[in-house]
Amino acid sequence: MNSRSANNITNDFQHEARILNSIWLITALGLVATAGLAWGAKYLEITATKYDSPPMYVAIGLLL
Repeated sequence: MNSRSANNITNDFQHEARILNSIWLITALGLVATAGLAWGAKYLEITATKYDSPPMYVAIGLLL
């Protein structure tokens, strides 16, 4: 009976670790994507003052 309880506790910790690892992975991917979009916008010289430029429409379309 005692080992079954220990296995349940171990499984709970493994499950929690997987959830936390997933959260970290999603956060890291979001940061990388944001940095990539910022670099791409800078590379294409897209700024907030250039809303009428075609690259801005492409960037908005890709974000949607």
